[in-house]
Amino acid sequence: MTDSINLVQKKRAQLQSAIGDLGTRVIHALQQSVICLKTHDLALAAQIIAADAELTNSAEHLNNSV
Repeated sequence: MTDSINLVQKKRAQLQSAIGDLGTRVIHALQQSVICLKTHDLALAAQIIAADAELTNSAEHLNNSV
C-alpha cells in the first residue's frame, strides 16, 4: 500500500512540475506576443507560431498522461 501511495505522490509531483513548466512557457509566449504586436516583428511572429505548436503538443501530452 505504501508503494502505491509513493507512486501516486511521485506522479502528482511530476504533473505539478510539468504544469508549472508549461505555464512558464505560456507566459513567455504571451510576453513575446505583446512585443511582436508592438513592434510588428514578422520574424518574431513566425517564432511564436512555431513555438505554439510545441506548447500545444506539450499540453496534449500532459493531458494524455493524466
